[in-house]
Amino acid sequence: MRLHYPQQDLFTPADFPSSSHIFTVWAIKTGTHLMAAEWGKGYQHRYKVVLLEYGVPVENIVPYDSEGEDLCPTVNACVAPQGLIQDPPASWMDESTICSSYKPHSWEEFEASKAVFASCSTQVQEYLLTQCWRRNSALSISPEAFDSPESIIVTWPGGEHSFSPAMALIFGVHASRWSKYVRLIDGVPTEFWKLTLEEDACFGPNSPIPTPLPTLEDLVRGKKPAGAFVLAVDSQVPDPMKDFAISVLAVASRETMPTLYQVSTDWLFDTATLFAPDDFYHPKLCITTWEQGKVVRRMEGDHGKNANAMSKWVQLKDGIPTEVIGVPSVAPSDPNLDENDAVDHVV
Repeated sequence: MRLHYPQQDLFTPADFPSSSHIFTVWAIKTGTHLMAAEWGKGYQHRYKVVLLEYGVPVENIVPYDSEGEDLCPTVNACVAPQGLIQDPPASWMDESTICSSYKPHSWEEFEASKAVFASCSTQVQEYLLTQCWRRNSALSISPEAFDSPESIIVTWPGGEHSFSPAMALIFGVHASRWSKYVRLIDGVPTEFWKLTLEEDACFGPNSPIPTPLPTLEDLVRGKKPAGAFVLAVDSQVPDPMKDFAISVLAVASRETMPTLYQVSTDWLFDTATLFAPDDFYHPKLCITTWEQGKVVRRMEGDHGKNANAMSKWVQLKDGIPTEVIGVPSVAPSDPNLDENDAVDHVV
């Protein structure tokens, strides 16, 4: 059950035997990560009820006074504090949904995916392993590297200095809490993503997310393992993707925190160079990189009185992450919107 599911929608006025009757829909000491994130240790002293207000079923969060002796306290409506840390980002659920139908890789699929990167230069191989979050790190590990069938090899440790600028923009405050490791599944190296939160001590750890690989049929149709776009940097064929990949490699060689500082202060910085095409789980996804309302002096020179209305986001154009500067008429991060609906004016 989800804490913020609108339980009042499950009731009609006729369900209430009296105007003062209260239905408890979330019991005391029933917790989720979101409750712990919003209320801290006090999550065990709150519960949810549905009651009538002016004849309409409404939902309230009710604090329980654990020091009092009244086991059925008076209803005191309150709402969750604003501005506190949020539950895992929406992308966590996106990945969970994508991987919900995951099936173990066959050895043939693993070898075929690995072969895609066989001719990579050392620079590209290093970038793929250390900077490209969505690249399947299992493709860099052979079965012989494991001491035992139960061993795991950590390929992305997580932590304060172990996330990329793209991860910071995608995962927000939780970027440093994601890690990756590889273990053997039916003898095949398999990558798992792991989100570790402080609230795990209360509710148990989040389930690891197995990273899918293309099937043999997918590979025949041209689908590549995540991160394959940077193969273009080794290509001898003139291609817009090659120029983009080279610029991404240049940015990736910087330290994360200075780059993030530049992203938030330098209006002229091309934020598209922080992303790979595989960072876009939906082809119409737009990732905001400069919030509307934030103004620096350079913006005033470029846009005058309209500076505080300008925003920047990155979206795919012809398969390449591209920065867009404009005035969003609706939230550009909603992948269900047509990309033309998200812009009033593009510069």
